[in-house]
Amino acid sequence: MHHPTALRTHAISMQEGEPDLPELESESAVFSDQPPQVTLVAPAKINLFLRITRRRDDGFHELASLFQTVSLFDTLDFWENTQPDAPLCSMEVTRNSLGAELIPTDESNLVMRALALFAERTGETRKIHCRLHKAIPAQGGLGGGSCDAATALFAANRMAGYPASQDELIRWGAELGSDVSFFFSQGSAYCTGRGEIITPLERPLAPTVCYLIKPAEGCSTPAVFKALGLSPDEELDGADPEELLQKFVKGSVYDAEYINDLEPPAFAVLPSLKQ
Repeated sequence: MHHPTALRTHAISMQEGEPDLPELESESAVFSDQPPQVTLVAPAKINLFLRITRRRDDGFHELASLFQTVSLFDTLDFWENTQPDAPLCSMEVTRNSLGAELIPTDESNLVMRALALFAERTGETRKIHCRLHKAIPAQGGLGGGSCDAATALFAANRMAGYPASQDELIRWGAELGSDVSFFFSQGSAYCTGRGEIITPLERPLAPTVCYLIKPAEGCSTPAVFKALGLSPDEELDGADPEELLQKFVKGSVYDAEYINDLEPPAFAVLPSLKQ
């Protein structure tokens, strides 16, 4: 079975060198100083180009985008909870997580949903507890929730002895979110449909320095798509995404064309982004 590099060790990264991982809390709220059985890092992603091609009748938007992981990571620790009264899945958030007070630890969190979905689909009764250290900012288009969900699916499968195939994890990930499945790739992939149709590049893009600038304010994805203003089944004219892809694949990230169809509506939602 293929183990995705971005989940097993560290991401195929646009940043040279090893990632600078945070100094995590030494004790868990549930397991005290007992070391976790599994520790994984979950990389953020960026869209090197993003074309929105049309709005579908079901309200979703068809897109074509080149996704790339970067060396900005959440860290997730996992334990098997053998206490008889423990829930099937549970989680905590480190106190020094980014926005810790705003991160839910109930079923609304994608990590909890991923663990519950894995148990449902496999019949696994192993009780899993997760500790999340959040370093990826929310509402920045960086896929922080999605990468955590993919990592939780991967960890649950590993702890259970790999009962699910890679393809099954990818399908289940698509049920949790449009770009969750991407995080089972090697780090560079052409994504279409809602973002759930993943075509990995034959050769991941070369490591490249990348600077991420995230303002304090967040930008709601639904609000941005609403500001785009497409009617059902309406298409959005623009550059051919296949041609954009080839500029990255056959050229370099320095010569490629960077297009984001959601930039104008994002500026409308949050005008300070223009500054």
